[in-house]
Amino acid sequence: MIYVITHKNFKKVITDNFYKTLLVGADGNSADGCDEKDNTGDNISLKNPSYCELTGLYWIWKNTCDDIVGVCHYRRYFADSFIPDKKKLLSGEDVKRYMKDFDIILPHKRFFDGKNALEFYGKYHNIEDWQRMVEVVGNLYPEYIPDIEWFGKEKKGYCYNMFITTRENMYLYCKWLFSILFELEKDTNTTTYTKYNSRIYGFLSERMLNIWLHHNNLKICEKNVYNPEFFPMVWNQARGWILRKLKREKK
Repeated sequence: MIYVITHKNFKKVITDNFYKTLLVGADGNSADGCDEKDNTGDNISLKNPSYCELTGLYWIWKNTCDDIVGVCHYRRYFADSFIPDKKKLLSGEDVKRYMKDFDIILPHKRFFDGKNALEFYGKYHNIEDWQRMVEVVGNLYPEYIPDIEWFGKEKKGYCYNMFITTRENMYLYCKWLFSILFELEKDTNTTTYTKYNSRIYGFLSERMLNIWLHHNNLKICEKNVYNPEFFPMVWNQARGWILRKLKREKK
């Protein structure tokens, strides 16, 4: 089962029954017709402002039993093509076929604007968070320190907290990930952070997935990411630019 994470209403582009919608931060967010909500069962829904889609991942880990588990977003889906055609999005049958030969399905790697992963994180976020993450990993899982050092020098990596994998791999990853984040949270004060950077655990986890993958040497299948909002967004931006230009020319 692939869970489509959302925090608001959105236009559904998936009809395959291998997908379910999952509302995150469900105590404070709302959306019509979601299949599941992250504030039921064993959950950390209230942490959503700083954990982002991870409150959904935690809920999936603790409250589901699917043999194959995936996470995508209301505006990001795995696809076999960049063509804006929903028929190109991965179906349940596609996923089962790929999982016969691979351990995990991930988005294609993205470049970090010519910087390495450590520099890129420091450009947009609080580098002290990365440093504390390294300390926590060193205390809990010292065997992962070489993997952190490796990733810090990489010029590209897997982003978006999106993946499809087996139940076993998801369990092992979540056990590792949340043990680190919960420990890190004990000694982190985000009261002075901007709203953007208060999403610290979501940002760190994107990097931590790369570290975990490298250490465990999984066989990876890379796929495109399709954003159904991309073309309307670009058109709206272009339309706004054109209207502003026409308005200036009339003056």
